[in-house]
Amino acid sequence: MGDDCSMLTPCEDDCSGHGLCSHGACHCAPGYTGVNCSVPLACPNGCSAHGVCRHGACHCEPGYSSTDCSVAPKKVLASGLRMPQLMGLSVLVLVGGVMSGVAVKAAADRRRRVRLMRFIEEGGDGQGPFVSEVRQAITG
Repeated sequence: MGDDCSMLTPCEDDCSGHGLCSHGACHCAPGYTGVNCSVPLACPNGCSAHGVCRHGACHCEPGYSSTDCSVAPKKVLASGLRMPQLMGLSVLVLVGGVMSGVAVKAAADRRRRVRLMRFIEEGGDGQGPFVSEVRQAITG
C-alpha cells in the first residue's frame, strides 16, 4: 500500500483475532471462516447430540459415527440363539465333555496297566509267587 509500497495493507477487523493477515487478506485459523474470520464453523446437525464440535468437525462419542455422529452403534445380541437351540447346544457340549473324559480315563488306565505289567515282569520287588497271581488278576 502506498506509493512506494512501504505500508502494509490492513485486514478487516484484524481478522477478528482468529487468523493471520497477509497482504490485506485474512487466513483463518481452524474452526473459523469469513472475510474477517469472525464466523465460527458450525458442525453438521450439531453433532446429533452425540459428539463435540471442534473446528467445524464432530468428534463422536464411542460407538457413534458419521460426519454428524448420527449413526448409532449396533446392538449386538448375546448369542442370537433361541431357548431350544441353546438347550440342544448345551446337551451336545455336556455329552462331548463326558465322552472326552471317559476317553482320557481309559488311556490313563491303559498306561497304568502297561507300567504295572512291566514292573511285574522285571520282578520289581522280588516276590516271585505273588507275581503270577497279580498277572492273572490283571489279564484276567
